[in-house]
Amino acid sequence: MVASSVSPTLASCSITSFTVPSKQTLVSTDTDSDTTPTADEKETLDTESNKSPPLKGKRKPVPGKGFSKSRQGCYNCKRRRVKCSEAKPECCSCNRMGLICVYPEAPRPTLKRSHNTVSSSSKSCVNLNHLQFYHHFLLEAYPPAPYGAEPVWRNVAAMSHEYGFLANAILGLSAQHLTLFHGADYSIQALDLRVAAINGLNEALSQPCLTTNDADARYAAIIALTYQSAYMQDAMMEFITMLRGWMFIQTKVVPDLEMSMFRNFTREAFVGSMKQHIARHLINRSAILLDDYLASLKVVRVLCQGTAEIKYLSALERLGRLANQSPIEGAF
Repeated sequence: MVASSVSPTLASCSITSFTVPSKQTLVSTDTDSDTTPTADEKETLDTESNKSPPLKGKRKPVPGKGFSKSRQGCYNCKRRRVKCSEAKPECCSCNRMGLICVYPEAPRPTLKRSHNTVSSSSKSCVNLNHLQFYHHFLLEAYPPAPYGAEPVWRNVAAMSHEYGFLANAILGLSAQHLTLFHGADYSIQALDLRVAAINGLNEALSQPCLTTNDADARYAAIIALTYQSAYMQDAMMEFITMLRGWMFIQTKVVPDLEMSMFRNFTREAFVGSMKQHIARHLINRSAILLDDYLASLKVVRVLCQGTAEIKYLSALERLGRLANQSPIEGAF
């Protein structure tokens, strides 16, 4: 009985001791087969790994993404590639991190502006006709009365570049003078310059004169426009209108005639200078010429309708009769 009771125990022990190693062997066998695959298995595994899509990892955030770039940011923000607040004297990032905030120098626009100035000036076109008119004005076309006023008109020409309406007035007068006395046809240019001068003068008269030159420029322009109207055809009313403007500017616009360059443009100075001129030059009176002059005025009288035209024609007839008697009396 003792033997029977002991044998099952041994048997069970032997089974237990047998089964445990068998499991360990199976496990170790599987492990060996996984760790050392064959060549065919390697090819299969490589093919399957290539076919399988790669796993998408989480992307790192890009600093400053979604914001507009900072063109004038500081050097620290540019180096760190973050958006700069561009606050002065230091940006928010440098203030928060305790860094010295340094901005790049601002671009200088002066060089570009000077380049544009050079390019625009190189494209400018010089009006050669205007140069001709200006030269003719200095030599011959300046207003002839009063006698001996050439220096005054040279000064007027020298200051004309500062006043556009004055430049247009003297150029228009010169163009009209060339058309009337030299056989050239600059009537269109003379009219365009005249219109520009009148418009500019009206605009200038709407503003007060700040200096003596401002008043002299207005005075010189109206004198030039008056003489131009005397050279134009069928412009008697235009001439009378310009005379009224002349008197208005002389009495209302010029603050002090004694300080003006036209201080000798008075009736007394005009009469005195013309008497000297007549005394120096012998005048050969032509009775035939004066008779033709008076006869032409009789023809024109039929065309005069207004009161101002009739009075002006009567004054011309009186001057013709006086000139027939004495040159000095006819001139004054």
